[in-house]
Amino acid sequence: MVGNLVLHDISYQYTDSSEPLFDHFNASLSHGWTALLADNGLGKTTLAQLICGRRTPTRGEVQPSPRTLICAYCKQECVSEPEGLAEFRDDWFAESIALRDALGIGDDWGYRYDPLSGGERKRLQIACALYSRPDVLVLDEPTNHVDEHTRGIVVSHERWFLDEVCGKQ
Repeated sequence: MVGNLVLHDISYQYTDSSEPLFDHFNASLSHGWTALLADNGLGKTTLAQLICGRRTPTRGEVQPSPRTLICAYCKQECVSEPEGLAEFRDDWFAESIALRDALGIGDDWGYRYDPLSGGERKRLQIACALYSRPDVLVLDEPTNHVDEHTRGIVVSHERWFLDEVCGKQ
């Protein structure tokens, strides 16, 4: 089990920007759900990608290194098939079946991704992420595409959702 995730002196600047998005950012994220709350366009997704090693800080470091963690990152969009879909859909052991049942995922969803609703795709995306048994689970705007059956680190600008699911913000 991973201890705290520590972001130490993180700075990040996009190559086409004259100003850094973050400069000297520090945080310690303990076990349990943590919310990243900010208005649109202020860098919640970028910060989540830095935590997962999908981006590299301009300066500073994430500890433990994202290269040493299993980090499952659920993107905001679910247009394309989620990472690990083939492995999840072809696994019929009890644990995978229990995950399908818990999230209300049809047995055939992994074989017919395109006609699924946005909420069904989001649930399948989350299932594939959980299937990887991540050390860190990042749900970027998990309320996008959500249907009535769909419910880490949560990245959202929806304050009501964060109040419902996150003990720390």
